[in-house]
Amino acid sequence: MLETERLVVRCFREEDARQLYENHMDGEVRKWFPNECYADVDEARDAIRFYADCVKSGHLPCVLGAELKETGELIGDAGISEVEGKPDETEIGYCIGQKYRGRGYAAELTDAVSGFVFSRFGIRTIYGRVVHGNEASAKVLEKSGYRFVEEQSGAEDDPYGQGMLVYRKDRERLYFEVPGLGRKEDAIAYIREFHEYHSDINGSGGLDRFTDNYEGWLEKLAQDISRVPNEEKVPARTFFLVRDTDRRIVGMINIRLCLNERLSRFGGHIGFSIRPTERGKGYNKINLYLGLKVCAAHGIGKVLLDADLDNPASWKTMEALGGTRTREYYDDVYAHCTVVDYVIDVKKALEEHAGYEDRICPDRRPGIPAM
Repeated sequence: MLETERLVVRCFREEDARQLYENHMDGEVRKWFPNECYADVDEARDAIRFYADCVKSGHLPCVLGAELKETGELIGDAGISEVEGKPDETEIGYCIGQKYRGRGYAAELTDAVSGFVFSRFGIRTIYGRVVHGNEASAKVLEKSGYRFVEEQSGAEDDPYGQGMLVYRKDRERLYFEVPGLGRKEDAIAYIREFHEYHSDINGSGGLDRFTDNYEGWLEKLAQDISRVPNEEKVPARTFFLVRDTDRRIVGMINIRLCLNERLSRFGGHIGFSIRPTERGKGYNKINLYLGLKVCAAHGIGKVLLDADLDNPASWKTMEALGGTRTREYYDDVYAHCTVVDYVIDVKKALEEHAGYEDRICPDRRPGIPAM
């Protein structure tokens, strides 16, 4: 379903029942989360069926298992559920099997599941509660971007009556940033991550060819803006997609302000990407939405895009913003694979998907530099 640096986060399968039961039955889990233990393997299997049905129907709770990429071992799980009696609040819980603790898996899993649920269910805020004295769980939440808000007493599920520490994480917001010299190390790290994951690089404005000459790349971008179009090059804008909470570059986009004959056949107006460790969080939809705003500012009414057929994450993003598939063909010139073409009506897409404005950092809402 989604991947992190070391984990595959996925729906449970019935054969996971015994490992799920064992992960929840060790001493630490029983000490701090006595209500999260299963009576036996059959109860764990019933829970798995329930979790799978919820995921398929798109309803909470959303509980997912985590397996190690290297070995396929089910090391734990994490999930988001509604708070009883408080329909506007959701809460996260997680469990890592005893022999896998102390390696950072819990924070990696919690962060991934939080991002997925924010994107999938449109949730604004997730809370995390920790029994007073469970410092390890408190640190996991803090590493995952949750902030402490209050101490809670008298909770019905407080196993020892010592009080609960309440943490909160709000849905992350994003914005476009014009590349500058101060981003040199961050930008190069962005490209290196694609190489580490053997992932194709799109929408970088050629940054992957300038990792040894970042300053030269910035000069190129300045020239791109006012470039006179010809059959070799066209004017373009390139942006970093930045997360407001930590100012990390999570994506990039390259927007061609007009098309020549070659780009009309292959490539289109927009190329975009999300760094491998930040995928599965809905960021590329915001990336494309902001890109369409740039297109609107430049008077572009219809946007042409394409993607490899075997890259559904890309063309599903186009469809999510109202893209209509216009062609499917085998490209033996550039991509050497089956390609799908899309067209997006810019004005219609921005009107129908204005809800994405809620995901744009409010104090950066121009977020799109003056054109």
